[in-house]
Amino acid sequence: LVNHFVNMLSRVIVTFLVLASSACGFSVPKAPSVLLRRNIALPMGMFDNAFKNDPAFDKKPAAKPSNTITVTFKTQKGEKTVEAVPGSRMAAVAASARVPIAYNCKNGECGTCEVLLNGKKVIRTCQFVVPKSDCTIVTKN
Repeated sequence: LVNHFVNMLSRVIVTFLVLASSACGFSVPKAPSVLLRRNIALPMGMFDNAFKNDPAFDKKPAAKPSNTITVTFKTQKGEKTVEAVPGSRMAAVAASARVPIAYNCKNGECGTCEVLLNGKKVIRTCQFVVPKSDCTIVTKN
């Protein structure tokens, strides 16, 4: 009974508001049909140019940094290629690429993290930095 009363009261209030607004000359303007067919942004006035100079709103695609090289990790599960900055730690690049390389001492003494660089040279990942040219790392795992 209470729900019925609330429902009926809300209908009466809405009807009253519609009738009162039309009697006072208020009406909701309709959008032109041209605007409904196109997905365009309408200028709203005061804040149209508010963020005009903000670089976060540039339409240009992000460019690849020119100082990066390609590092390819080859594991038993497959191959993964990532971009890296020369001089950064190879252990950090491998970790961010989620390449499984085992570490034990992390100071280059035990040899647990040894991998092949470009299929030839044995390096210890924990001490090695990314070279200045593209490289391939072959892991034991």
